[in-house]
Amino acid sequence: RLHLAELERKVAMVGDGINDALSLASADVSVAMGCMGSAIAIETADVALMEDNLLRLEKAVRLGRVCLRKIKQNVIFSIAFKVAIVAVTFGVPFPNLWLAISADVGAMLLVTLNSMSVLGRKKSSFRGKAKLKKCLESKHIRAEECHVETIV
Repeated sequence: RLHLAELERKVAMVGDGINDALSLASADVSVAMGCMGSAIAIETADVALMEDNLLRLEKAVRLGRVCLRKIKQNVIFSIAFKVAIVAVTFGVPFPNLWLAISADVGAMLLVTLNSMSVLGRKKSSFRGKAKLKKCLESKHIRAEECHVETIV
């Protein structure tokens, strides 16, 4: 019997039924598939995909990575910009309130525009998409036959 705690790698579990709820709760990352899945599986999972298409998991992982990268960029930019404005105000004999307000609003607009770039992203190509699609269409029962480790 394999225990998830004994594995040295992160474990992701994908399920849609009541019998999957315990495994979903034990996994590091759990994904419930489809709106027809049981309520227990959807409540237990970290992520709920609203379609029964496993290819959507790849899109969700890529979108999550892009969003995390944008968050890091925005935080670094905001902190650097605030430090630069504070340094400028020490060089000016009288601090100007309008300088601080315009700098704050300008930084907010730049961060917002940087974040909006996620919305216009094109579909990414996935190297194993054809292999995974063929495997899923052939209705394999054993998980070893349909190896999807390349997604995550």
